[in-house]
Amino acid sequence: MGRARIAPTLVMLALVCATLGALSAAGYTAGRGIDSDLRFLEPRRSPTVDEALLAYPVEYALRSDEKNDAIFVGDSTCRCGIDPLQFERVSGLRAFNLGSLGNAGPTGFLITAEAYLWKHPRPQVVVLCMAPTGFELNGADMAAKIGSNLPLRFEANYGPEVPGLVPFEESVEYFIKRGSLSLWEEAFFWDKQTTRDVRDLPMVGRLDQTFRTIQRKSQEVRGFHPLVGLHGKRFQLDTPSVPVRIDPTWDRSVRLLEERCESLGVPLLIRFSPMPSDLAQEKDFTPVERWAHDLQAAYPRLHVGQPVLLWYDWALCYDNLHLNAAGIEVYMKRLAQDIRPLISAVPQSRH
Repeated sequence: MGRARIAPTLVMLALVCATLGALSAAGYTAGRGIDSDLRFLEPRRSPTVDEALLAYPVEYALRSDEKNDAIFVGDSTCRCGIDPLQFERVSGLRAFNLGSLGNAGPTGFLITAEAYLWKHPRPQVVVLCMAPTGFELNGADMAAKIGSNLPLRFEANYGPEVPGLVPFEESVEYFIKRGSLSLWEEAFFWDKQTTRDVRDLPMVGRLDQTFRTIQRKSQEVRGFHPLVGLHGKRFQLDTPSVPVRIDPTWDRSVRLLEERCESLGVPLLIRFSPMPSDLAQEKDFTPVERWAHDLQAAYPRLHVGQPVLLWYDWALCYDNLHLNAAGIEVYMKRLAQDIRPLISAVPQSRH
């Protein structure tokens, strides 16, 4: 009698497992088939500016195969403070700005840099440009601070695009979830208005632009997004009485990038972005200088711009972290001086 009951149960379990397996396979296939930027954006909602600014650099890294002599990776001080066209005029080097937002977190910037190095001809130099205060929070901490899962969404979506950065099982789980959501959307929201590609919807806060129109303009200026005006609002640095902190995840990510660059024979330059000189005494920045020294001791081929910290007159600064047009002009000449001695004569090749 017991065996008679067990057999139907086993059959039922087998059917359930087969069904779940088929649904998972369908979800995974659907998830893998969605364009990476569309997969990153929220379904049936206009993209936000932050989503776009995070996506544009990594999308260029993944979908382009242009050759650049120099690439710049970093936070908003990189995105808003490095003009590749102006840099090319003073250095003679073709460059692209892959800077995004500080809330991309340490894994986010590493994914972007790795994607570029994986997909493109080898550059002559990689430059990490970050605010001296930009290394204090990892992705989870940043998500908690800004009250958004955007950094974690970025890691989950784009991490699998770069070999070796995300465990295989995490990638599979993400694609199943994202693909299943897509299939659900297609089944229950089938009218044209709700299924319209969100990349063609008016951007939140920029109703005259879409994700795609701004993306095209971004690529025309090679990733540079300057701030408009001479000066913006001044603000107090976070926890001014507390020394700058280097999160262990940031330390690990920078070391991984250096090791990747070393494996390719590409010099990595760390250049901490300039700040207004009157902030030099507002916070203890010695941990940043000590960290830079430790990195150079561990990796003799790593280069840190000297002096480690750059302090600019307020006339050259837009706010406490970003430069204005006059400051960018000065900074491009400094970067050209920093980079020129590092350019390798090794022939460029694909990898």
